Amino acid sequence: MSPVLDFRLLFQMVFTSIFGTKKAKFIATGMLPYSTIRQYVQKIEKLMELGKMRSLISERFSLNQIPDAHRHIEEGHKRENIVASLS
Repeated sequence: MSPVLDFRLLFQMVFTSIFGTKKAKFIATGMLPYSTIRQYVQKIEKLMELGKMRSLISERFSLNQIPDAHRHIEEGHKRENIVASLS
């Protein structure tokens, strides 16, 4: 199951629907009920608390630094996620 639909997942969905017993599945989280999304967020929170998952943020940019953030990405410096925030 994946919240991101890309070409590889699309291929897996088509292939497994024809030939496989296990199915690749795409779920757009915005289409899920709030209660389900909340359960997912709580599971992620617990994994982070246990140290089994961590966020990968390499840079933080304020909104007025958005052009700098784009340059950072375009020049190939981005290795992990970057965050744009109001502050």
